[in-house]
This record gives sequence, structure tokens and C-alpha cells, in this order.
Amino acid sequence: MTRWILTHPDALAEGDRLQLKTMLANCPELDALAGHVHSFAHMLTELQGHQLPAWIEAVTTTDLHSLQRFARHLERDLDAVTAGLSQPWNSGVVEGHVKDQDAQAPDVRPRRLRAPPQARPALLLKRLFRTHRR
Repeated sequence: MTRWILTHPDALAEGDRLQLKTMLANCPELDALAGHVHSFAHMLTELQGHQLPAWIEAVTTTDLHSLQRFARHLERDLDAVTAGLSQPWNSGVVEGHVKDQDAQAPDVRPRRLRAPPQARPALLLKRLFRTHRR
């Protein structure tokens, strides 16, 4: 059911859309939650951050405590959240590239010297046993 609420209605299969409609008709709290989720998603996808204060006000008047808590956390840095919901760019791609660069950095730690396999009898026996079993 969570996936149905979080998925754009046009992207739902017809059967899923009908089941969601039935569930929402039978539970007013769930219907209210779905409405707030869809309005937040619209605000996010259409870059309408200026609507955030009205959305927060609407959420705080409901009995949906977890959604009220989410709204209160958004208010902690309202300017940054509003800017994030209004601007067309993000740092998602940058974050991935920085991580890739870290992974490609040369390893400058000294390697542990290991004796060749011939000098390690247990490893040599293991390799011989493996070749004779085939």
C-alpha cells in the first residue's frame, strides 16, 4: 500500500489504482495522508517550494502525528528546504563522483610481504590436493 501511495497515479497499474481507491475510500485518515503525500510530491516535482509553508500549515491541523513530526522537522531549516524544493539542481551526481574518486585513489599503504606459495607448505598441499581431486 505504501508503494501505491508513493507512486504517481499515472504510473500505477489499473488493478493497483482500483485497490488503492477502495482502501482510501474506507479509511479517511489514510485518504488524508495520501492527499498530503501527493501534494508534497507535486510541490517537489514541479519546483513549487513557495507552497511549503501552506503545506506545513495544512499538515499541522491534521491528526496524522508522524506527518506533523515530519513537517516540524522541515520547519527547522525552512529556508534551505524551500530552496531545495524550488531549485532545479541537486548535488546527487557530485556526491557519486566524489565517492568514485575516493575509490580510485591509489593505495599508498605498504603491502605485507608474503612468502611464495612454495615456502608455505600448507598452501602448497592445498593446491596439490585441489588439482588431484579434479
